[in-house]
Amino acid sequence: KNEIIDRTVKQLDEYFKGERKDFDIPIRVKAKDFQERALKEIKNIGYGERCTYGDIALKLGKKTYSRGVGATCRGNTIVIIIPCHRVVMMNEAGYYNYSDGNDIKKALLELEEKYK
Repeated sequence: KNEIIDRTVKQLDEYFKGERKDFDIPIRVKAKDFQERALKEIKNIGYGERCTYGDIALKLGKKTYSRGVGATCRGNTIVIIIPCHRVVMMNEAGYYNYSDGNDIKKALLELEEKYK
């Protein structure tokens, strides 16, 4: 029995039921400095909110960092808990750079919109 795994399963279950908006699971991400900073900004995007790759890039210092933000999202292995699904294209019509597929990204955004 692992307390962190049990807590993660419980919190994910609550998330999918619309009962949880934030996670308080201790996580460690192995990443380079830019990626760590990008993931920190992404983790701060609120439940049901969206932010563009360019918005995150500007928070990190330059609009041109948006490709790096996209690459960081693609490499995110802790989806939902680090909510890269909330990072969208400027026109919000495209759901690109989501490591688990665009259909899943769209479904997560719709789930959060439903329980917002």
